[in-house]
Amino acid sequence: MIKNIRGSARAADLNKSDKKVSAPPQDRVSKICWNYNGWRKPSGLDGKSRDKKSYERMYKFGHEEWLFDFDKLIDGYHFAALQPIGKFRDKYIGGDLRLRFIA
Repeated sequence: MIKNIRGSARAADLNKSDKKVSAPPQDRVSKICWNYNGWRKPSGLDGKSRDKKSYERMYKFGHEEWLFDFDKLIDGYHFAALQPIGKFRDKYIGGDLRLRFIA
């Protein structure tokens, strides 16, 4: 269930479904930068975009490099960033998503 809690979902609620939602989950694919550390911490420039204007090349990391770092929960919430979802956040609030990643 995608909930509007400062753009995040509670880690404990990620696998729970809301009884009020009757629509099937929406399937979405999100491109993420390559990461040799299981997306728990940045892994440097190896495997990253070679485009000098890309965010990951300019700043040497992508925001999604912490997607699976569950060691830093804040009040039980896991915060993560996916630009394709966050950019259209209002469209997804209140619904279920089945996300697939491509790196």
